[in-house]
Amino acid sequence: HRLAEDIGSAPVLSEMFGDMLAGRRGVSPTFKATFAYCLGQAYPSFFRLRGPYASEKQWDVATGELYQVNVKRGFWENFGLVSMSVFFLGLNCSFWALEAGAWAVGLVPKRRGFGRYC
Repeated sequence: HRLAEDIGSAPVLSEMFGDMLAGRRGVSPTFKATFAYCLGQAYPSFFRLRGPYASEKQWDVATGELYQVNVKRGFWENFGLVSMSVFFLGLNCSFWALEAGAWAVGLVPKRRGFGRYC
């Protein structure tokens, strides 16, 4: 994933939704590709949706084959994955807020690293 980010081929959710809102791709293909990317494995096709090796054929693969793999898993397994994702999103945001608050009042020094995320 880090290599794909470095060369600009890792999917970015904000860009995928931006394409959908701007009408560059339909709502259905963008939703299917995003759903498959968020709940699926790191298939090479996802890293060819954008960047130097982008291919329109990979959008067909992501919205067809890879989306179907996730749908065939069933409701309860997908529900469990989404529930865990939401739980850990809340946990990460809570600890980020706690650390930011501690940094703001001077209890801890600001950490270095992960420059593109901080």
